Amino acid sequence: MDRVAERAALLQRRAELYRAAADLFADLDLADISLRDIGAHAGVEPVESVRDYLAGTLEPDAWEVPLSELVNEFFRIINSAVATAGPSAVERLSALVRGTMSYYLCYQTTALLLRYRTIMRVGDRFSIGEQVVERGASQLFGEIIQQGVREGVFRTPFPADARRSIEAAGTAALEWYDRTGPVQPDELIERYVRISLATVEFTGLR
Repeated sequence: MDRVAERAALLQRRAELYRAAADLFADLDLADISLRDIGAHAGVEPVESVRDYLAGTLEPDAWEVPLSELVNEFFRIINSAVATAGPSAVERLSALVRGTMSYYLCYQTTALLLRYRTIMRVGDRFSIGEQVVERGASQLFGEIIQQGVREGVFRTPFPADARRSIEAAGTAALEWYDRTGPVQPDELIERYVRISLATVEFTGLR
């Protein structure tokens, strides 16, 4: 199979996994669904192939875990990162980006799956994006950026757009990052810290 055909087959299988996830999310809560369930519903066996078709990352502890626990882990990581950072906006934003990217690299397959609008609004349930906003991740980014503007160290005239750009850049890395490639995880994390500081126009960036 040539590279074009391989790419087409990969995209088709990904689409099948997203449809399987959407089917499950329509009837079940996050607490009732795992990556293994999604793979089984799509007819992907062995379950490790789900990883290969989505992001190709190793998440050995994630297959049987309800997706709700992985969402909770995201908030545990970012809240801990910010809580242990210094008080300045630069320190807090850097810590929040490091925490967010650390989670994405640890649970790349899961985060990629959840990103793809596969959790739809059903009744009064929240989508994954709405959960993040509701529980404060986007709000926290916004508050820290506003702090930096007040401190005079972030000169962006568009703080809301800067927040959206930072969050979008982080989730975009889920698509392209390959841990077997030349960019190591720690290097990638620090790269995105710098991108974030550039986005808010940090006065001390060199």
